[in-house]
Amino acid sequence: MIIEDEEYAKKSLANLNYYRLSALGYYDETSFENSDRFHKFETDYKDAIEEYGDKEVFVKHHNDIYDGKFPIWVLVELLTLGSLSRLFKNLTPEVRDEICKSNYGKINDEYIGNWLHGCTILRNICAHRGRIFNRQIPFSLRLSKKDKQIFKNNGMSINKATKQLFAYLIVMKKMIPDERIWNTFTSRLIDLKNKYPFVRLDYYGFTEDWEKLLGIKSEK
Repeated sequence: MIIEDEEYAKKSLANLNYYRLSALGYYDETSFENSDRFHKFETDYKDAIEEYGDKEVFVKHHNDIYDGKFPIWVLVELLTLGSLSRLFKNLTPEVRDEICKSNYGKINDEYIGNWLHGCTILRNICAHRGRIFNRQIPFSLRLSKKDKQIFKNNGMSINKATKQLFAYLIVMKKMIPDERIWNTFTSRLIDLKNKYPFVRLDYYGFTEDWEKLLGIKSEK
């Protein structure tokens, strides 16, 4: 019985340490490259917790029950896309590499960091009702040789293509592993295309085979 209790205690301690390292890893300054950016992020999430403390039930729950300790998957509900992008880019290379291997396979952290930055800029343009039709987004996405070839095959300039909406949709597809979420998004995209058939999609950087490239199955 004593041995069983000891084994149980060891497993409980291991589980607790795992929880601290994974769920609360963002408390550990050694997981980050730059101390100043780490403390800036610390200020950002504390401000977000305070701002939503009286507005969201789950915030009050974690403040009351868990002494204000928020697992990272709960905390992200309060953060802006910009904060998440900066959080990722400030992690140590080892941590970023582990995240990418676990979630994105062979896509390395330099690409993911670049894409998060770009998507933040695109999001801000859209949030402020900026124009994305027939314009170049002021940020160039990093694309693989295979993805660059897509645009070359369509006679498009790589420099221009990587700053247009369609390239952003290509990288978004790579960052969204849940097919249900992606299919919901592409379904709405098709609805917009059908609602406004007069809009020139090539002015957004779309290729002729864009539906296939985004994994949209044609309806017959």
